[in-house]
Amino acid sequence: MPSTGIYGQGIRDTSNRLDKARRYLYVRMEERQSEAGEEPAMDWKRGNLHSMSVRNLIQTTIDEFGRSLGGSKNSGSWYFTGPDAIAVLNLQKSQYGPRYYLNVGLWLLGVGAATNPKPTHCHVQSRLEELVPSDLRRNVELLLDLDYAIVDEERRTRLLGVLTAQLEPLVEAGTSPGGIKTEAGQRMMTKSLINADGQRFLHRTANS
Repeated sequence: MPSTGIYGQGIRDTSNRLDKARRYLYVRMEERQSEAGEEPAMDWKRGNLHSMSVRNLIQTTIDEFGRSLGGSKNSGSWYFTGPDAIAVLNLQKSQYGPRYYLNVGLWLLGVGAATNPKPTHCHVQSRLEELVPSDLRRNVELLLDLDYAIVDEERRTRLLGVLTAQLEPLVEAGTSPGGIKTEAGQRMMTKSLINADGQRFLHRTANS
């Protein structure tokens, strides 16, 4: 019957609109939770819930690393405060799949005081895959990608190994007196984006 066809099309149109609305809401929710350092409850692109243990494995490994360095956690970010700077680590989930990025920031206290600065506000900004040697970059990207099939404990062990060997020296250099002038500190500077305030401060201190 014609009315049935029109009725069926109306249901399909309504269903499509609702699906688009749900997707928009999930994306917005992911963005807010990523900013807060929280884990999204659902991956709408897959249409199912992530396994809790798999979903949280990367975050718990970062937390383990942060605690081992004596950092403090606030709003999803880890903070390590030294006399010259505050190092910031923040795990960010991609909007396009189950992949993560580890943002690394450095707030220079010589520029101004701060309490728990957001990674995007730091004078020096980078990501873990940018800071490691080029031959390790792909390894880091895979370890932070939940689509990469690997046993949980192996992922944790390998990721923790990279964090300890590659990131820990940079965090220590950034938060130690005069650490920015060390080899590790300079390596971090050359592989990071530095805003105008940071550049002026570093230029001034280099010539002092």
